[in-house]
Order: sequence, then C-alpha cells, then structure tokens
Amino acid sequence: ESCSVLARFSKVKCALMPYIYGQAVLAHESGIPVFRPVFFEFPEDPSVRYLDAQYMFGERMMVAPVMNEHGRVQYYLPEGIWTNYLTGARVEGGRWIQETYDYFSLPVMVRPDSIIVTGYEDEKADYDFEENPIIGLYEISDGAKITAKIPDKNGEYVSEAEAKREGTTITVQMKGKTSGYRIFISNRKVKSVDNGELIGSQGGSMIKADGDKAVIRIED
Repeated sequence: ESCSVLARFSKVKCALMPYIYGQAVLAHESGIPVFRPVFFEFPEDPSVRYLDAQYMFGERMMVAPVMNEHGRVQYYLPEGIWTNYLTGARVEGGRWIQETYDYFSLPVMVRPDSIIVTGYEDEKADYDFEENPIIGLYEISDGAKITAKIPDKNGEYVSEAEAKREGTTITVQMKGKTSGYRIFISNRKVKSVDNGELIGSQGGSMIKADGDKAVIRIED
C-alpha cells in the first residue's frame, strides 16, 4: 500500500503508522475521531474554544495546516513544552506562534507527556507494528506515568509501552507481544541505562533495550 497520502509530512512517512493505526483503532472502539478539535483535548483552556485552523491528530499530536502560498502559519499551543515532530524543536506553549514553512513541511507538534510509537518501515503502510518499534518519549515530566498501546495490522492491541519518570530516572516497561524495541528520548541526554545501551544522540537519545524493562537516567 502506498504512503503517498503522507508525503506532505516529509520525514513522517510510513514509520508513523503504529501511532496512526492505533488512533484509528481507538476511533473504532470509542467513536472519538482521529482528527478532532483542539478543544476536545484541552477543554480547560479558553483560548482553544474557537480555533478552526488547526486540529488534533489523535490524542498526542497537533497539526496546523499552511493555507497560503507564502508558507506563513499562525497557531496556538496550550501550556507546556511542545516538540515539533519534524524538526525536534522545543516550543513553549500558552501562546500564539507564527512561523514560515516551505512546501514540504508544516507544524506537527507533539504535546508534553507523550509516547509516540513509530515503526521500522518507511516504504509501505502494511507491516507488523509490534516488531522492532521505537518508543518515542516527549517531555516526560517528573512524576508522570503514561502508556501507549500498539496494535497489530489486524487492529488488535497486542502490546503496551509504559513510561514512568521519578526525578532524573525514566523507567520504560513493555508488556505483551513485542519483538525487540528501541527507546528515543527527545531532546534529552542520557547518563546511564540499565538493560540497554545508548546507540545514538541526534535530536535526543536513542537506546537499544535489552529485555522488557529499561531504567534510564537522564541529565537535568
């Protein structure tokens, strides 16, 4: 199956299918649409009540389409540190942002305290999402405990990633059916890892896990 529909997201491509398909499964089970108003996720923020030029892409991502030939876009981010999924840039929320993009990009923002699961395939959409996933952690706050379910290509949840942070220690626990996995901590440097090894540091820290549970110590 072609991923041409996702070509506008440049680097996102088919690797994001575990997240996208997981949100589609959630929509099927709950009736909550994959594309939803920002107000749906942030009802306590009065600034989002009338936003009509941006939307939530599932529970964890916000997209602001560029709708002019100049590439200029203005969008609002609720409170917290958001991460531009395409560039890795950290952006302080609670305010309006104005940026300029080319034809191959747009704001795709990950909300704080998020797990984004990506896959190993970037050429096709139909593959085994539970095999060799990357568990992406974005701005996990001290005391937070978050989870993300991973479906197989038949739409059944077969595994779950759980991340918990206490001080400078992040514990990642995998449950269910998973064949190998890596952990990516956006914009964070790692001091040490139990049950894993640091294998990359571009845009954050990439860890190859060994076993169902990894204990990661990050720098302040």
